[in-house]
Amino acid sequence: MLRIIIFTLWYVLSIQCVAAEKPGSGEGKFAIFFNYLSNSDLPDCSRTGVKRCVIGTLQPRKSIQLLSSNNSSSCIARATKSFPSNWDTGSFPLTQIDLSSCPDFTFDLAAVTSKMAAYERIGELPTSSVSKAREIDVRIRRQSIGLKPTSVEHEFALSSAKPEIFQLPAMGKNSYVAVYQNAVTPGDQVHFLYSNGSVKLIHSAATIKSIFSLDGKSYIHYSFTCRAGCGFHGDLIVEGTSINPRHAGQ
Repeated sequence: MLRIIIFTLWYVLSIQCVAAEKPGSGEGKFAIFFNYLSNSDLPDCSRTGVKRCVIGTLQPRKSIQLLSSNNSSSCIARATKSFPSNWDTGSFPLTQIDLSSCPDFTFDLAAVTSKMAAYERIGELPTSSVSKAREIDVRIRRQSIGLKPTSVEHEFALSSAKPEIFQLPAMGKNSYVAVYQNAVTPGDQVHFLYSNGSVKLIHSAATIKSIFSLDGKSYIHYSFTCRAGCGFHGDLIVEGTSINPRHAGQ
């Protein structure tokens, strides 16, 4: 099954709608790279170089394993200081990290860890047979009618197009992730967990940024946003080795 580890940040990227909410903790396992905004007053963060920032609070000198967004390489960085973003519309914590050992490293996600763990970006994944895919599609379309969207900004209806259906390495024989196009907001995708005939909504408007394994466990890194002008972005980490999917901070 899947466990949903949510590390969400809803923050301003739109001038018309200015809002920010405190991010979730990600259960202390992951930290998201803070993409520095050129018009924000945060001199301690930058897009590149030795000094960069992640979302959340980390103790000084805490080690953090940066996970490459280009390949399966990693780099160990250390937290230097934490501080609030101090945005007028709502503040959230940031932590500056020191990338002296790899100043040109490109990452979207980092693991909070005391030692380097085996990391691998995953490409192609096992898909379902034609007959199994048809069965899964029928069950999801039927059961999705009774499922609530992830939030009021993420209403969904399933496109008539065939879904993409695949398995993570650690998932059970009859468990799959199914990805549909969202007919309500073109460009968004609706993601489900299908397991032994049961259907659960992972997110109704997310996009897969990467699929990877870390320390023997497999994960999906999703990003999501609001396409109706509200201006927030967020991240969602799904672990493929656990029992009870859950959402937090919605």
